[in-house]
Amino acid sequence: MEGIAGLFAPVVTPFTDDGSTVSDVRLSRQVRHLIENGIAGFITTSDTGEFLATSFAERKTVLEIVVREAQGRPVLAHVSTMSTSSSLDLAQHAGRHGARAAILMPPYYGRYTDDEVARFFETIASYANIAVIAVDPLDRITPELKDKLGTIPMVHLAEPVPQPNQHPTYSDSFRLDAMVTTPAALLMQSGDLGKIDSLLAEYSGKRVCKAGFEVLELEMGSPRSPAMPVPFEVMVQLREMLGSVQDS
Repeated sequence: MEGIAGLFAPVVTPFTDDGSTVSDVRLSRQVRHLIENGIAGFITTSDTGEFLATSFAERKTVLEIVVREAQGRPVLAHVSTMSTSSSLDLAQHAGRHGARAAILMPPYYGRYTDDEVARFFETIASYANIAVIAVDPLDRITPELKDKLGTIPMVHLAEPVPQPNQHPTYSDSFRLDAMVTTPAALLMQSGDLGKIDSLLAEYSGKRVCKAGFEVLELEMGSPRSPAMPVPFEVMVQLREMLGSVQDS
């Protein structure tokens, strides 16, 4: 995709201390920090951004804040939902507010035919007015469906970035042409990428990256319940990995 290149970061969604709403101040600080560390672009409300725990209104708010703070860097909006109309609404909103593309995975619960999934992607790509990046963390796209998606204008098929032990695979870990995105991008400028990847595989991006930002004195709040902060021993590991950066 033209203009989409380099390392992208799937931002965490920072909440206020009581977890009731998105924190504009914390999110703005995160984006500025990532820009200072050379991130080429951003992804909003993905797995790492807790899309399943945020309302549609919150997902739109996060997109607007990140576009505002991105200083012209491309922003991609994760618009996956269980409903064609809801994903289309998020994608159209993203296009109106400056996103460069929408990230979309097949419906992630239940059983659907290839024709149903193809129609899902085709409808959103036809009416969103921005490109659609198809991701498949749950291996729901068959070879036959992949061929169908490849014929739909404005749909681009991403390749997953393997995670340690191949599990879990996140919808925000993928390659597309000259761009790559992974939750590790949030912290990789500050620590050992291999060790961070191992923690991500065991504890999830939203938990590890929020804890990492706390170590870096960029408070992003706790993950939204029922998710819990990482155990104490993981915080100790993160302090060992990231503490030297603070001291330098």
